[in-house]
Amino acid sequence: LILFFTHPKTILPRRSRPCVRTMRPGTRRVVIAMIAQDIIDSLKFEEGFSAHYYRDILGHASIGYGRCIADGVGLGITKDEAEILLRNDVARTVKELRNNFPWFRNAPEQQQNVLIEVCFQLGLPTFKKFIRMINALEREEYKRAAEELLDSRYARQCPGRVARYAERLHGYKAARR
Repeated sequence: LILFFTHPKTILPRRSRPCVRTMRPGTRRVVIAMIAQDIIDSLKFEEGFSAHYYRDILGHASIGYGRCIADGVGLGITKDEAEILLRNDVARTVKELRNNFPWFRNAPEQQQNVLIEVCFQLGLPTFKKFIRMINALEREEYKRAAEELLDSRYARQCPGRVARYAERLHGYKAARR
């Protein structure tokens, strides 16, 4: 999408199919014009897609369809774009937890939220290695699950974060290490 300001009588090309909204009576209009699909299709073909970081022909860090994210050179991503990615990642994490742990759906919301955050950070393959914590969660032994979480390399790597998770998991206050 292209966002630009224009005078109300400006004529745009028919291909762009504008959606015109008035911001406030008496102000300029904001016109959101659709970029022609043939441009998008051509750029997708020419740039190619990479779901992961890669170096473009100039050696700059890039992602997706040629989005340069190199510091000082590229656009990076906006907070809005980062939030879209975050929301998509959280939705994927919830789906993974539901598909892999049948008891997850019946866990209290507070415990579900903690598990989503832990699994989001670690990824499902690493999360699955927390066998004793997972067994405690399945039995609804949230204090025991919090203790198991605190007794992990993850807790040594991210002590503040994991202590907060443990507290939320069962109101369990961890001793400062």
